[in-house]
Amino acid sequence: MRIQKIELKNFKRFTDLTISEIPESSKLILLIGSNGSGKSSLFDSFDWLNKGYSKNLPYLGEESKVYYRKNLAFEPSILIQLSDGSLIEKNGLSLIQGSEYVKNFIGRSSIRIVPRISNSASPEIISNDLDSPLTYIENDTRFINDIFIYIEDINRALREPVFSGKQADTLQIFKDYIDPLNTSLRNIFGE
Repeated sequence: MRIQKIELKNFKRFTDLTISEIPESSKLILLIGSNGSGKSSLFDSFDWLNKGYSKNLPYLGEESKVYYRKNLAFEPSILIQLSDGSLIEKNGLSLIQGSEYVKNFIGRSSIRIVPRISNSASPEIISNDLDSPLTYIENDTRFINDIFIYIEDINRALREPVFSGKQADTLQIFKDYIDPLNTSLRNIFGE
């Protein structure tokens, strides 16, 4: 299922935003705009579906309790219509409908170019998504952490048989690690 329409009210920088008629056939949708135009705010709304309307942002202090509200007199709300007609709706802290879809919203913020790939979190932190940034405007290291784990898994699959006196099955390693990645990329970008 794909998103067909999004409505945000009183959410961060938006008083009333509607994005509609998103083609179901779209494989990649780009949000383009100048700094401060609300691109990250839209992704924060997806993140907000799983969380309360406050975040513990250490640099905001008491203001973090109203981080998502543009106007303090009103609750923030989001309505998402999926291509099959299903709805996800949240008003303030209440998820009104669509709880079965909320867990499917996974986002990543911009990827900054890094000089080298190094692991900055333990596997437990990564598997529980505890390395996610507080907001989408902050640097997201999860991509780098995931690549590090992926490389580690391939390295282990190549080395473990050798250490036990066997030969690594490179065809099976390709099927287990490389082929699923290539399939994912083809699903996103086509052939």
